[in-house]
Amino acid sequence: MRTKLRFAGRFVIVIALALNFAMVAPPTQTSAINHIGRMYFSGAPGTVSYGNCALILNGYTGGANKETFINFILNAFNTPFGKGCGGGKKVGAAYIIQTMRGVPIGSNRLPSNAEIQDWENLIRQPSVQISTENYSYTVDSAMKYNSSKMFSGVDVGMFNRSDTAPSTVFRQTGKGIVYVMRNPCGNPVGDNPGIVNMPLNYTLNPSISANQTAAEAGSSVTLSPTVNNTGQASSTNTQWQLSQFIVSPTGSYPGAGNSPSAPAQYYGNNLTRLDGGTGASFAVGNHVLSNPTETVPDYPAGSKVCYALSVQQRSDSDGQWAHSNPVCLVIAKKPKIEILGGDVSVGQTYSGIAASGNIDTSTSVKNIGGGQSTFGSWVEYGAFASGTISGLGSGSAFSAKTGLAATGVCDYSKLTFTNAGSLACSTSTPKGGYLNTQAIPDVAASFTGGVDLGVSPTLNITTQKPQGAYAATGTISIVGGTLAAGEWFVLNAPNANVVITGDMHYTTDTLHTIADIPQAVIIAKNITINDSVKNVDAWLIAKPTGATDGTINTCSSAAPLTINICKDQLTINGPVMAQKLFLNRTAGSGTATDSGFPAEIFNLRPDAFLWSYRQAVSAGRIQSAYTTELPPRF
Repeated sequence: MRTKLRFAGRFVIVIALALNFAMVAPPTQTSAINHIGRMYFSGAPGTVSYGNCALILNGYTGGANKETFINFILNAFNTPFGKGCGGGKKVGAAYIIQTMRGVPIGSNRLPSNAEIQDWENLIRQPSVQISTENYSYTVDSAMKYNSSKMFSGVDVGMFNRSDTAPSTVFRQTGKGIVYVMRNPCGNPVGDNPGIVNMPLNYTLNPSISANQTAAEAGSSVTLSPTVNNTGQASSTNTQWQLSQFIVSPTGSYPGAGNSPSAPAQYYGNNLTRLDGGTGASFAVGNHVLSNPTETVPDYPAGSKVCYALSVQQRSDSDGQWAHSNPVCLVIAKKPKIEILGGDVSVGQTYSGIAASGNIDTSTSVKNIGGGQSTFGSWVEYGAFASGTISGLGSGSAFSAKTGLAATGVCDYSKLTFTNAGSLACSTSTPKGGYLNTQAIPDVAASFTGGVDLGVSPTLNITTQKPQGAYAATGTISIVGGTLAAGEWFVLNAPNANVVITGDMHYTTDTLHTIADIPQAVIIAKNITINDSVKNVDAWLIAKPTGATDGTINTCSSAAPLTINICKDQLTINGPVMAQKLFLNRTAGSGTATDSGFPAEIFNLRPDAFLWSYRQAVSAGRIQSAYTTELPPRF
């Protein structure tokens, strides 16, 4: 870098003149090397005219490319000196090199290697722009050749002449046009000051944000990668990279930092390059590269998918990478249910309390085997709701392990009942609104009386071997166990709360008659199932006494739920009736073909019907609770 303190005052005057004329002419600057009436290298008085030699015979045709221009001038400078106008290319190139550097008259005809390198560096500055355009000028230059003095007799002068010609124009940030060369003959034109050194002085700080903090695998996330240049000049030849990496639920990852290591080595975690580029230039200020949308990869819930932005070199004086603080999304999941052996009906009158309800579940769309598959909660047969039905598949729509190939709501609503006012299904057609006027049966009325177990008893099926009807109050704990062949009991406690603390099973022994079928019927105000319970073979009937009870909760732990709370699948084999059903298990909804694995399974098996039939026969009568006509299903 060369600094000429002796011309600092002149440049200040030049800027002032440029400001004075800014309102009446294009921005130009008065040259500090104007030598009209004097020859440039010798400094001696002399004049040139349009009839004198071109500086570089045959001119320049390389276009607006800095490197092409530099090579053109260097080739001319390296041309051996010869006679005639064409033999003076070396001097013409030397003139261009020195005047582009702002060197005044009296300069050396042969610039040193250091001076040539300085000229190249000046042109390559990001603050310098090159263009080709028709340029109007009032000052021209020409080369004068004195054959008697050979090399020492070749010099360059300036003269007044107005014209417009195809030219190569150099501009510098904040200074306007600083140098112009007329292309046909390689003559500098205009009264321009040359290029000055403008240090880069930049620092790049990458950052990235996302439009959400948690997302299910297969969903979309929108990113905002940003580079902030806090310096005073644009960066040059910057490399950048947008990356993604996966962190296990117990894994770790680095934050922001500067490092000689590339993104893959810095962040680790099997990083994947999403996008990137080289040769970029970031001006001063904030720059959002884009707003890419990425699909969250299919990894187990609790994993983190992280995105990061890196740039290199990070500043004009530091060639290291600058790595952003990653933005990480927790991969979440949407637990699902299966209802087997019957329908699901919501919004019926129960225990004299009128109800209106919606069925609201969610679906998951993932790429399975190269195609889109939909997974969701489903019922084997029909779906009824007095309110709306959203997300639930009917007619076993999502029963396949690979999900449903179609993604439209009509594709998974074949047995969803609705009062749509139209025979055609569409995404805009409301599902549901099908009012069932039949009340939920009062099962408790069929099992009155029985043995009173007292206040807040514990019922151990294995050790106590209950048989028949029972009553109790307070909070009843059912430890669980296995009912043997022929064993059955009904806990009729409509004013009590029941907590099931252990698995309840029916025997798996071979049954010989209908009388061998075991069965458990639990009737209570509220029923809660402990987290550790995985199987309940029983009727669960939560009979409401008001608007706030009549609940069945499949998870005893309080919110907020995580993948480590209520993480076991729960299967309930038997009818379920409740005013409110809280499905809080978090099992299942894994990756790939396990995406549809359910958290809860409700199974209405034939043994419940057969046992009910025997109870009715033994009581001397068979009574239909209600009858619903359904269309045949093929």
